[in-house]
Amino acid sequence: CDVQIKVCKVPNIVCAEFLAALCHCHTADDDRLFIFQNTIVRCMLDYVWWQGAIKVDILQVVLSIWGLSLLIVETWLIKVHGKKAMGISDDFIGARAVVDLGHEVAQFIGYVKIGQQGFYFDWGNAYDLFRCTLPAMLFCMRNNRLVRVLVILIYWMRLLEVNFSESVSRELLPITRLAKGLLPASIVAFIGFCGLTHAFCELGELNEDLPDDPLLSSFAMLITGNIPEMGHFDQLRLLMTYASVLMFTVFFLNIFISVIGENYSTQKMMSPLVFQGVRSSICCTYLLRASVIPGWLCSVPCAVGLFILAVVAMLLLQVSIVIPDINVPCTPLLIVLCQLMMMTAVYQDPDMPWSCHKSGRAPREDYYLWSVEAVQAEAAGELDRIHEQLDSVRRLLETRGVKRSTTAHSLFSPTGALRPSGRPQ
Repeated sequence: CDVQIKVCKVPNIVCAEFLAALCHCHTADDDRLFIFQNTIVRCMLDYVWWQGAIKVDILQVVLSIWGLSLLIVETWLIKVHGKKAMGISDDFIGARAVVDLGHEVAQFIGYVKIGQQGFYFDWGNAYDLFRCTLPAMLFCMRNNRLVRVLVILIYWMRLLEVNFSESVSRELLPITRLAKGLLPASIVAFIGFCGLTHAFCELGELNEDLPDDPLLSSFAMLITGNIPEMGHFDQLRLLMTYASVLMFTVFFLNIFISVIGENYSTQKMMSPLVFQGVRSSICCTYLLRASVIPGWLCSVPCAVGLFILAVVAMLLLQVSIVIPDINVPCTPLLIVLCQLMMMTAVYQDPDMPWSCHKSGRAPREDYYLWSVEAVQAEAAGELDRIHEQLDSVRRLLETRGVKRSTTAHSLFSPTGALRPSGRPQ
């Protein structure tokens, strides 16, 4: 095993400008994912990830599990024991929504600083804004059923964002990316469902036996294959029922199965590069936010202490909500401050090149990215073996030629000439 050492001669390449352009390039087309095969690009992503972005990602996963656990416990207490909602999950989730909203503002300011504010407006950031603003409504709409159901679904979906584990993420990404490939088949199935539902409604109105909920009955028959009782159906409606059920259960179902299988195989093959693309987006977001959030407030050991202090304070605040005799004023605001302290602490590292520094500080010297990569020696092919054999034959011939020339030189040289034989005169 050999080692290959490279150095990128472009100074200060670990920056938000480069990663923003890289992410904007690969998100436009999957055919551009080959750029992540470059050694320097992968080295840069690994450096940003392991030196900072992973801390934010793990904190987000921990907060998601924490919030979901509070939702489950509170739902269990209400349904099983008949207790009233205490608001622990609402305060925690609402506080996290406020902190996440501040995160999004910092990301947008980071884009403005590099002059690429248009890159912020995409579907991914729109979804992030949606899942920030919706949970924040729990502060004022605690009893709204739609808001609570959407928040529960959002927090369960957050469990799929296990980006810090490459093995798990590479297994989940092909499944989560199947929706894009299913869009054409879904459109065809939706058109067929609407057309057949319209036809059944027309037949039901003509026969004056239209069901109370035609959409639900049509869905139950076409999607699940549940054929209703047909004692009062005429021949046309009977023929339509059999034909539509056969069409959906045989034709559309097989289309979906084949499309899902083919698309999953394609996404599985692309999963290493897709994972690098997802990680590049996370690293780009981290660098953009780190360029706005102050990273010079304290050292890393001090930040760890503040993080632990914030966690303990938030646990005590949640315990105070459970105990009726303790009444802490402004509990939601204090939980927001605790989570804000936790999020700010993970950005503290003054020695990192991307950290936001004090104004008036001397500019940092240029830095260069070095990469060290283990390279396996390739096995010799048939052509290489032929070349080696030819080289050995040539060396052997050259050696024999040298020996022959040396012998001839010794025979015919003046010092080694042969004397004629015979008796002496």
